Amino acid sequence: MERRIILAIFLMLIVAVLPSILFPPKKPDRRTGAPDSTTTHAAAAPESATAPVRPSASPTVRPSASAPAETVWVTSPLYRLGFTTRGGALVRAELLGYRSFAKPDSGRPVQLVREGVPLLVYRRTGGGGDTTLVSDWSLTPSATQVQVGSEGATLTFTGARDGARLALEYRFFPAEYRFAVRGRMEGFGPAGATLLLGLGDGLRSVEADSMDDFRHYAVVTKGTKTQRTDFGSLKPGESKILDGPFAWAGVK
Repeated sequence: MERRIILAIFLMLIVAVLPSILFPPKKPDRRTGAPDSTTTHAAAAPESATAPVRPSASPTVRPSASAPAETVWVTSPLYRLGFTTRGGALVRAELLGYRSFAKPDSGRPVQLVREGVPLLVYRRTGGGGDTTLVSDWSLTPSATQVQVGSEGATLTFTGARDGARLALEYRFFPAEYRFAVRGRMEGFGPAGATLLLGLGDGLRSVEADSMDDFRHYAVVTKGTKTQRTDFGSLKPGESKILDGPFAWAGVK
């Protein structure tokens, strides 16, 4: 009986060991030049991350190259004016010989242009009656600063867009608050165009009582005689034509 048990154990050991002797496992190939398919796919991932990016078939969309708006300062003994390169509008008008009564100004010189509401805003009207603002044109000034001397001074703005050209010329006179402006347009097509000048939407109040100042807002004209038209006499949205010609016109 014991012999049978020993013989059975011996046969089991032969069955367990003999296959490994007859069919030994293959040694792993340590050569680096022949990776298997799994190794190839694993190595391809970092290579794709560092590979150069192919250019897109569609062109890259670049941001607008329009220059940011800048302010050109014109200074005389009487005033300090600021004109923006975005459309050539008047964005600052300080009267150096007068102090403001408005509490936020703390006695600083009078500043007549309201924040965000420029004066001398230009529009272009075409032959078909369409009107477009010039305030989004980026213009190039003839100088970054202008000092008005005894012979006066000149400041010009020029710009071009889609084959059309615009030029504005400001002329400043010595010892005077007034200045002149001229405009020229070219290349707007056979129908032509007209340059319109707007005076903005009112002056900035520099009085201590802004409501009382508002009640006295008016336009004054000088023809054969001086006439005053109060803005308060007009209904909202109402238009009124003042017959000229006028020697001068002013806003109070």
